[in-house]
Amino acid sequence: MSRTGRLAPWILLGSSLAAAACGPDLPPPEAERPAPAGLASARLAFGGDVFLGRRLNEALFDERQRRRVFADLRRRLAAADLVVVNGEGVISGGGAFHDKGEVSSYMFRAHPDAAALLADAGIEVVLLGNNHAMDYGPAALAETCDRLLGAGLDYAGAGRDRDDARRPAYRRIGDLVVAVVGADLSGTRGWNATAGRPGVLSFDLRRTDHRLVARELLEVLAAARRHAHVVIFSPHWGKNWQREPAAEIRDLARLLIRGGYDAIVGHSAHYFQGVELVDGKPVIYDAGNLLLDYGGDLEEHRGFLWELEVTRAGVAAARGVPLELQRNRVAAARGGRRDEMLAELARRSAALGTPVAVADGTALVRCEAGGLRGPERSPDPPRRPAPQRIGEAPGEAIVKRPPPGTVPARIRWNEGVELVGYRLLLDELGRGSGQFVALYFAADRPLDRALRVQIEARRRVEGREPEVVRTIRMPGDWLLPADRWPPGAVIQDWSLLQLRWAPGGEVSFHAGLRLGDRVLEPAESSLPLDERGLAALGSAAYRDGARRMFDVWAAHRRSLGLP
Repeated sequence: MSRTGRLAPWILLGSSLAAAACGPDLPPPEAERPAPAGLASARLAFGGDVFLGRRLNEALFDERQRRRVFADLRRRLAAADLVVVNGEGVISGGGAFHDKGEVSSYMFRAHPDAAALLADAGIEVVLLGNNHAMDYGPAALAETCDRLLGAGLDYAGAGRDRDDARRPAYRRIGDLVVAVVGADLSGTRGWNATAGRPGVLSFDLRRTDHRLVARELLEVLAAARRHAHVVIFSPHWGKNWQREPAAEIRDLARLLIRGGYDAIVGHSAHYFQGVELVDGKPVIYDAGNLLLDYGGDLEEHRGFLWELEVTRAGVAAARGVPLELQRNRVAAARGGRRDEMLAELARRSAALGTPVAVADGTALVRCEAGGLRGPERSPDPPRRPAPQRIGEAPGEAIVKRPPPGTVPARIRWNEGVELVGYRLLLDELGRGSGQFVALYFAADRPLDRALRVQIEARRRVEGREPEVVRTIRMPGDWLLPADRWPPGAVIQDWSLLQLRWAPGGEVSFHAGLRLGDRVLEPAESSLPLDERGLAALGSAAYRDGARRMFDVWAAHRRSLGLP
């Protein structure tokens, strides 16, 4: 089915009224009207987590890689009337690491060209209600919203302020209007959208009564019903690496479905989970991942694309398409791997009381669409307008000079690059923390784009084998290929190294440049070099009572007058 608005006939698989026992503290479920026979249907496609950042940026600057990212799914996505994915990270050329209330965090930021990559694949709505929406601060999130709208996409679950974060993404498909509601329920705190600040529609299920969370989400539903016949909730919920939904998530899902949502499609665990029918409505607890920036054959390299057949009465069926993920590439699973995934999905769904039919290499869950809800007529739903101009977050990859506190250095490579300074932000390391490393480069001529920064943390503890954490990536924190460096400028490259070691010992830090698969040997260096050509930057030791790493980061930025 194409996205032109033509609707195909659909025979309803059944209907039922949701017997919502919401109790006195929750809004009553909406009244349903009988659904006329022969309602036309549309197909909605939902994918899981898309990693927006790190090595995905490398694909944006390599046309061959870029064409491969969604190539295998392109026809399937084009056949859907609406395609929705969860975007893990921001799309911005600026911002800086942002404290999300965690001990140490992974940070994802995609180059602005990522918006066009998603649009070219046929994706139309990006869910921003997740724990990575504020990785680089409020200004980078606001830029993300602008970038998506400027590329013809919409978003949900986060926004420029609280009202925008609560607002669904709407789409008209013929006589049918669909609303997609997003929210983060993963428990990351301190970055909810407010009346005057960009942020996320966020709840912490571990600390908030489920009924209070449901009340607010049902208020969002009630507002959406003024414009939409079908309202889908797509939350970011649950812990990473879980194969089954937690009890509190299942409890909340029942409240929301019985309160009037037509379906729930979740994400966050990075593993696909089973499907549960609640009063005939599908709850897909986790779709798994859709796009990763690293290779392997792990469980997170599998996911499902979920296609919902919907009418104005709700969801009639949900079809799951197994996916295999490679580095910066997603493809339909085939052969034995596909069959294993389908069997596993059927087992996990059976444990939730839901039968799954396997046919033609897909999983089919038959639903009960119910009666009509929402507006009797189909007025044009509200749309976020495209921005007149993109509000760019302040960029920090190119600076006039290294800031105060930088340790001067002189490491020169024959490729035309020089390291002029560096900084290790943390003198002491605490439990579960990391290290902020700044490198300052300058170039005297145009460079090869394949140059990469390599940074290593090496820990030595008496009686143990040495341990190493290594990052190899594009400069400018993945954003600035070397062939885009303006000669004579200073390139600021901040890294956040995850050091998830138990406390103990001393950690030394080393850095250098790579070209292809080899470390470049400097022609000149004011710092000691190891046998591979990496420069020794200094060290830090673990200490009880060490300051929280993001508190040190905040103090550093305040000292420079930065937000």
